[in-house]
Order: sequence, then C-alpha cells, then structure tokens
Amino acid sequence: MQASLVSEIGIEQRNATRAAFLIPGIGISAWAPLVPFVKERAGLNEGLLGLLLLCIGLGSFVAMPVATRVAKQAGCRLPILVGASLIASVLPLLGFLSNIYALAAILLLFGMGLGAVEVVANFQAVQVEQAFDRPMMSGFHGMWSIGGIAGATAVSIALWLGLTAVQSALVISIVIGALIAVYAGGLIQSPAPGVQERSSFPRGVVLLLGGLSFLVFLAEGSVLDWSAVFLRESLSVEPAYAGLGYGAFAIAMTIGRLKGDRVVEVIGRGRAVLYGGLIAGLGFVITASSEFAALAILGFVVIGIGSSNLAPIFVSSAGARAPTAPGPAIAAVTAMGYSGVVIGPALVGFLAHGLTLAWSFIVIGLLFGLIAMSARWAVR
Repeated sequence: MQASLVSEIGIEQRNATRAAFLIPGIGISAWAPLVPFVKERAGLNEGLLGLLLLCIGLGSFVAMPVATRVAKQAGCRLPILVGASLIASVLPLLGFLSNIYALAAILLLFGMGLGAVEVVANFQAVQVEQAFDRPMMSGFHGMWSIGGIAGATAVSIALWLGLTAVQSALVISIVIGALIAVYAGGLIQSPAPGVQERSSFPRGVVLLLGGLSFLVFLAEGSVLDWSAVFLRESLSVEPAYAGLGYGAFAIAMTIGRLKGDRVVEVIGRGRAVLYGGLIAGLGFVITASSEFAALAILGFVVIGIGSSNLAPIFVSSAGARAPTAPGPAIAAVTAMGYSGVVIGPALVGFLAHGLTLAWSFIVIGLLFGLIAMSARWAVR
C-alpha cells in the first residue's frame, strides 16, 4: 500500500468499515423472519422455496465480480453505496409480494446488493487493518454479526408489536439509509490493495481455504433462511417468535468474534478451527434432534459459538499466503465464502424436500467435521 494512502486512513475510515459490515448483516438477517411469511403467502413447498432462495445467490454471483472491477478503478465507496442502497430499496417489497416470479426478481436484486457490499467491505477492511497495523478482521466480521442480531431482533419485535411484514421491513430500510448517510464519507475511494494485480483462478491452499469458507457460510446461510421455518413448522413456534433462533445464533457468533482475536492468540489458528468445527457440528445435531423449542434454540447458540471465528481465520490465512499482494487471495476466499451464504439455503431446501429439514441440518453438522479435520493443515 502506498504511504500516502495509509496516512489518509484513520478513525473515520475504521468506523465506515464497521458500518459497511453492519449493513448487509442487518439486511440479510431482517429477511430471516420474513421467510415463513413468503413461504405461506406464495404457497411454496421446501423445494420451491429453495429454488427461490437460489436467486439471492445468483444475484451475488453477478454483483461480486462487477463490484470488484469497480473497486479497481474507483475504490470501495461507489460499489458499497450502490449495493447498500439496493438492499434498502428492495427489502420492503419482500413484505407483500406473493407472485413467485416477482419474488425471484426482487431476491435477485437483493442478492446483488448483498454481494457487492460484502465483497468490497473486505477490501476496505484490508486497507484499514494495514493502516492501523494490528489485527482487526474478526472485529469487522463481528459487526456483520451485530447487524444480524439487530436485524432479526428488530423485525421480530416489530411483528410482535403488530406491525405488518411490509412495515417491519420498511423500518430496516430506514435504518440502512441512515447508516449510508452518516458513514459514506469514510468509505475509501482509492483502489483496494492487491486488487489491481491480474486475477487468476484460486489454486492450492487458497482454493482449499475458499472451499472451507464456503462450507462455513453455507451453514450460516442455512441458519439464516431455515431456522424460522424449522422452529415454526417442526416445533410449532408462533410466527412472532420464530426469528429468535437466528437471533440467538447471531448473539453467540457476535460474542465469539469479539473475543476471537484473543482466543486465536492463545490456542493458535489450528486448534481454533478444530474445536470450532466440532462445536458447530454438535450444535446442528442438537437442533435437529430436539423436540423442544428451547433446546433447538440452544443448538443454534452452540452453532454460533463454534463457527464464529472460522471465516475470519480463513480470510486472514489467505492474506498471509500472499503478504505483499493479499487482494486476489482475499477476494477469492471472500467470494467463495459468501457464495455459501446464498447457495446454502437452496441446497438445504433440496435436501429438505427429499429428506426432512432436520436431516438437512445433520448433513451440515457432518460437513463441519470435515472442516475440523482438514482446516488445521490449511491454516498452519
């Protein structure tokens, strides 16, 4: 990074980076309590809902490379502002649309906004972290988790107070708009470090880290989009409380990430990934086998604790593999990881249609066993 760029980065840019992670966390978690309403309103089974959720993934796939190219030329501000504005604009539409084709189009746009903000926010985080010369990535990812708490909890409370789905979503859109207005000035307009170099298909350990990150975010996306459905349909939880599963997961993940840098420092990256993978896998088994809502929610808490620091470790490890130009490696791992957030729910829908939603969660728990076994070598 050029010295002049480092000198221009300070508290304002750090706070704007936190907001850049907070916005997609709020937006996508606000969607979680609305999923059962969309499912009922459109008359969808698990398979059709999985196909519909796939539109979010397709939108992100379209937006991520475009946002990356914009970041090369114009810096992080433009793609983050456009993506955040798109999230805020389309979210209320998900509160009342019932036509499956209209929902598919809106979810496509929703995914484009999420993909643009999430991938470019990591580029800005790299610049800020290098400027401050200390580990900050877990803290930034923790802001995404805080957004998850805020979005899911706010919508659940709004529904409990009697607001409609549209009104609840509109509240979230106003909050996102306020964040854009307050923190836009701190978004960096210079190109992200290492992004200017010619990109290539990820190989070797970077490809492995991206695959592991994909599995972690696949699980997170599954909890996001299916926790409310599981609690409502499998355990007969009232609609106003169905979002508490994701809220509990997000709280646990936030606490884990805010303490993550210290944990990794004490036990090392390898053990952190080993223990985290095993704990998260156990959480999925607890939730899937539970006959009581309280125990299922406890399972979501265990999942959040176990998975909290896996993604930040994978991103940091990717950057460490190419310290002089970390941009391409971080971009690859980030894109592969966040694609799991949006593809995972669709895959779970297909599995749930053929098996059950509980068995789908068990399959994801087994995948965390693979993470525990393979990732120690990857992050060594």
